[in-house]
Amino acid sequence: MKQKENCHLAELNKAKDDRRQLAIQREKDGIVIQDLQRQVKEMEMILKRKHPDSVSALIVASKSSSVEDNKKKLLEERIARLEQELKDKENHFQSILMTLQEKFGDMKQKYESHIIDVERQLMDDRKVNNDLKNKINRQNMKHVAVQTVMRPQTSVCTQTVFKTDRATSAISRLTQNSALIFNKLKEDSYLVATIKGLQAELTAKQRTISKINRETEELRKNLRNLHKEKEVLIHLNPQKKGCKQAKSTENILSRVNTEMEAELSQIKKEKEIYKEERSGLLSSLKRTNEDLILLKKKRIQDLHTLQLAHEKELMQMNMQLYPLQEEIKLLNRTVEILQDRVRAAEDKLLRSNSGHNDVNAGGDNNIKHIRS
Repeated sequence: MKQKENCHLAELNKAKDDRRQLAIQREKDGIVIQDLQRQVKEMEMILKRKHPDSVSALIVASKSSSVEDNKKKLLEERIARLEQELKDKENHFQSILMTLQEKFGDMKQKYESHIIDVERQLMDDRKVNNDLKNKINRQNMKHVAVQTVMRPQTSVCTQTVFKTDRATSAISRLTQNSALIFNKLKEDSYLVATIKGLQAELTAKQRTISKINRETEELRKNLRNLHKEKEVLIHLNPQKKGCKQAKSTENILSRVNTEMEAELSQIKKEKEIYKEERSGLLSSLKRTNEDLILLKKKRIQDLHTLQLAHEKELMQMNMQLYPLQEEIKLLNRTVEILQDRVRAAEDKLLRSNSGHNDVNAGGDNNIKHIRS
């Protein structure tokens, strides 16, 4: 009976302890819940202060128990208005995007049409230039008196133009070739630097040649103007063919011819100098190409020699490894033989020990029998 009472008392004490612990846990949970509710309220207040028109603040306000039905309606209307404003803004931005795309397409079409017009204008200008050249040639053929004086100069001008065109085409080819060589020679810094210098010199020479072309064009324009002035003088005074007028016109033409011949001779000298420089540049480019080819051949030869040396080293290593492998095999065989001998010796020792123990056991039994 006493044991049962003690058991019941122990159970009652345990139940009381459990109830106390539960009450303490409930109090702690209540404190935590109150703290969390306070934090939630503080966060809601912060949201309302920072973003009064936000959707989250409106939802929080609608969930609060203190708000009346009228306030809820106002909040719902405000939410609907904000959603409508968002939709309107999206539509506005979409319309702006559409207009921008249309403007871009129009600009693209305008640029394409402008490019086409420019190309047409270039073609027309070329035709006009060709027509002017033909007219000048016809006028030169008509005016026999002027033709005898001006034919060598025009031939010289055309020769200079054709020569300059050939020079520019040759230099453009050289620049293209040098560009290709420069792309291939990224590894060799010295050769790349030399080719860069040559390219710079070629571009400078090309600019000077274009300048000479412009000067020749200006000289040709001056000749055309002189032709026109002569024609005007002839048309103004068709009946006066005195000796003084003829001498004055001849003097003017001779002076102009001498000036033009001096300028053309100077241009010829400059062109010869540029031709010599261009030939020097070509020779230097050839030398650089030859150096590059020699370097490539040398690299290939070095790689071949390295490959042969590597193969020889591998052969030597294999020749050295073969006797070592044979020695390792012999050592393994000797180790196996020694292991077999050790095993046989151990077996003999075990047998001898077992026989000695048997002999000792038989002697003890005989002694006991004698004593008894």
